Amino acid sequence: MGVLGPNVLLLGMAFGMAMVTLVASNDNLRVAYQWNQIDYEFPGGSDDRAEAIRSGAYVPENVIPVGLEVYKKRLFLTLPRWKPGIPASLAYININV
Repeated sequence: MGVLGPNVLLLGMAFGMAMVTLVASNDNLRVAYQWNQIDYEFPGGSDDRAEAIRSGAYVPENVIPVGLEVYKKRLFLTLPRWKPGIPASLAYININV
């Protein structure tokens, strides 16, 4: 199979089908946030980030969000550790709602 493997392919297909279902069932939806890769804010800034990438502790292309939940002014993301290089399995983004 491809470089990403069958699990990522199946996850992508399931996510795509879920999104099509959501869009088809509600035409009032709009895109609020979108991104190509998940990045983290490291405590030591860009030096810590570069070290995490160098050591393999952070591999940006391996981070795949599978769950989203809004609580107050935060968007929580679940990021399962199915592959190496995922520094946190639960993260949040501050949002203005």
